[in-house]
Order: sequence, then structure tokens, then C-alpha cells
Amino acid sequence: MRRIVGRAAVEAAAADLLRDESNLRGAWCEEAAWPSNAREASEYVASCAARGLGLTISGGCTGVTGGALPDGGAVLSTRCMTGTGPVEDGRITVSAGTKLDDLRRLLESSSPGLFFPPDPTEWSATLGGMAATDASGSDSLLYGSARRWIEGVEAVFSSGEVLWTRRGEHVFDGGGRCSHPLLGVLTIPSSPHRNLPEKDTAGYRLRPGMDLLDLLLGSEGTLCLVTALELRLEPAPAHTLETVLFPGSPDLLWPALGMLAGSSFRLRALEMMDDKCLELIRRSPLPDGVPPPPGASCAAISRIDACSDSEIDTVLEWLDSMSRDLGIPESRVWAGMDERGNTRIRRFRHQLPEIVNREVSRRAATVPGIFKLGSDSAVGFAKAASFHSEISRLIDGGGFEGIVFGHAGQGHLHANIIPRDTDEMERARAVMLEIARIAVREGGTVSAEHGLGRIKGHLLVEMHPPEYIEGMSALRRTIDPAGLFNPAIRWA
Repeated sequence: MRRIVGRAAVEAAAADLLRDESNLRGAWCEEAAWPSNAREASEYVASCAARGLGLTISGGCTGVTGGALPDGGAVLSTRCMTGTGPVEDGRITVSAGTKLDDLRRLLESSSPGLFFPPDPTEWSATLGGMAATDASGSDSLLYGSARRWIEGVEAVFSSGEVLWTRRGEHVFDGGGRCSHPLLGVLTIPSSPHRNLPEKDTAGYRLRPGMDLLDLLLGSEGTLCLVTALELRLEPAPAHTLETVLFPGSPDLLWPALGMLAGSSFRLRALEMMDDKCLELIRRSPLPDGVPPPPGASCAAISRIDACSDSEIDTVLEWLDSMSRDLGIPESRVWAGMDERGNTRIRRFRHQLPEIVNREVSRRAATVPGIFKLGSDSAVGFAKAASFHSEISRLIDGGGFEGIVFGHAGQGHLHANIIPRDTDEMERARAVMLEIARIAVREGGTVSAEHGLGRIKGHLLVEMHPPEYIEGMSALRRTIDPAGLFNPAIRWA
């Protein structure tokens, strides 16, 4: 097993373990290790526990809340734990360090009729990281988050023991209790919320009658180290149609999204970009970027699965009629089913975060301490339009340069603010807090897909009372009594 000891040695030889997409600065550790299997991982976990050395779990470092960044202690990287088993009965076992893109390519070549639905956009994400964060992304509108497709995990607990936990083996009873041969009696607190969005990664997922597996999934590496996963695969759709409608007025964005959401088609994804997004794309184009068409003010983006050519024809006819009703000319309607068309639409979607990050980096070069501030709240589709309006009011009222985009079908909107100076940074923090509070007032969540990590743990108190958060902490202490795993994550 590869291992590096000493802070300076880690920074010199493995600095990539100290960075992720959050741009959080100051991460450091005393040593790092790269086990290649569960046995080596177990031995290293036991070694850290014996030395009282906190252990941060690192996967693909694609997270945006700093959950995999250490604040001292040791780092265990899963990147050498790769490999897959055969596809059997629509399932496959994969090692935790296997990248999503590698799994996709394997299935395309060996099992072309099957696919793994979760799509968190970052295809370099590891499957273990996706389990730890309950990754979702745009396609979760139809297919749900990663937990829906994970049937079991092999995990190392703080004692060093390695156990498989499979769906259905250990279920919490009506009183919120579950007895486990290794972990003892676990008790989940009673939630004050009854109708939280399905897309919710704010703390542990605690629901009446829940499966123990669903407690481990999405726990951000604070309860155990996942070393392997059993995944359930889905028959691939015959066709997937990707579309972008570009209304000529911002006032038509939510009517267009409402018509798409109300259709009877298998809507895989429904996303939006507001007028400020398109202005930013035009003002700061990427060399390989895809500009919006002339006259476009905003974008309604959809992905629709279909079973046959005739169903695709029906969808296209309906989209043509809908766009005419909204006054959207053919030149502002994009549709793609082949690689060329889909590539253009995906590039159009994915360029926006790149532009934001580039603009932030430019400003940070002259104003140290500047970084992007973003929200991850969700309220459900019924309240999404008013939520968007409230967010825009806060951004415009503060004189910020900001945009709103995201997963409209779930009312899951990302507000990004690009600060110009440190004063705006502080004022933008207050805006992000207010956005989270609005989401909670509307029965939503402060974190729908990014998790809390090291950056957003303070938002949990906006959503849950102290006794509920203490219940989460009690669960963590029961499963990891030494406080070994991911100690820099302190929300529970």
C-alpha cells in the first residue's frame, strides 16, 4: 500500500488530495494512504484509530462543499481501489474508487442494453464518492438519486471490521430503532418535518421505517469507509431526446417549464437558465463555448426518454406546437438525439459553471480571498417560480453580479454570486443565508445535492431544531465512537 508521511511530503507529492471543486483553502494532513483493497483499507483504518489520528476519506475530489478535504490527521484515498465484477441479473459489483465514466464505458461495451442512471455531471466522480454523497444531478427527476440504485455496500467501520450492508437486512422499526450485531442499537430522532423534498442531502437521511443502508448512503464519509458497492442497473431507453427552448422574454420561462412539467412524457430532466445566465455566456464566452441563439433571453432545457420512433415523433410534434404557442421561432428551438446534437446541448449546459469559476479566478488574482458563493436549496416544482423570483430580488437588490440556474423540475435552484471585492463577499454570505431560510420556510431543504461538507454545516440549524441535530450526533457517536471518520465535518 502506498503511503506518504509528513505534511510537507504530502503537499509535495499528493497536493491533489488537498483540493476539490469547492476552492476551500488551507486543507492539510499529516499523512496519506492509497489502499488497493478492503483488507489494506481495514488495516489502515485500525492503525489510525489506534494512533488517535482522524481520517478523511477522499474519492475523486469533485465535491463542492469541501467534504473530502482534511484539516489535519490522515487522508485515505480510494483511487487505487478499482475494478468491477461481471454483470449478473441486472446488477454489478464495483470497487469504491471506480470512476463513473469507466463504469459507463464498460457497460456500453459489455452490456449495451443496460445503464447506471445517476448522472451527477462530473463523470470523473468515483462510485464510492457517489454513495457517500448520495449523488444525483439533473436526471434524478426521473431516476432519483444514487441511493435508489445501490443495493448494498461493503464498508470498513472505525473498529476496522469489514461488513456488507445490503438493502432489506436491517430496517428501523416504527419507533425509530434498529439492532445491528456490530453497531448495537441505533435510534433515529423524530423529525419535525413531514414532507421534505425527495432530493435532500442536509445531514443524515432519517425517515420512519428507513433501511440502515440509507443511513450510510449520503453520510459524507462520517460513519464508515465504503470500499465496494452492489449496483442495480436499468434497461437503457430506446431514445433520449435533449431539447432547449429559448423564449424571447424572461416572463415566458416558467410558463414554458410548466408546460414541459405538465406533459405526459417520461421527463428525465427539466432545467433552467435565467436571463442573467445567458447575458454572462454572451459577455464572457469560452473558446469552445456554445452561444445562445440571437433573441434568446432564457433557456428551458429538457431530456425526455422514449420507447419508440413513433413516440419521439409525438414528442417533437408536441414541442413544435408548444413553442409556437409561446412565440418561440424554430431558430430558438434546439433538439438532439444524435451525438452531434446532444454534444452541443450538453456543452451549452455545462459551460455556465466553467464561466463562473473562470470569472471568480480572475477576480481572486487581484483580490485575495474572493470565491464563488452558491446556493443548493430546493422547494419542489410547485413553488419554484416564486422561489426564483425571491432569489432574483435578493441578488438584484444587493447590486450583485449573479445568476440563477438549475433543476427546475424539482424546484432545485442554484444561485451563484460572483463578488467584486471582500465587502461584497460578506454581503453575499448574508444573501445565501436568506435564500436557505426562504427554502426552509417553503418546506424545502438547504442542501438538495451537494451535501453540507465543511462549508455549509452552519445551515443545518436553519432547517432542524437542536434536539434533532443532537440526534444525528448521537447516531454518529454510536457508529463511530472514536470520532475517527471525517472529523473536519462537524455538523453532527
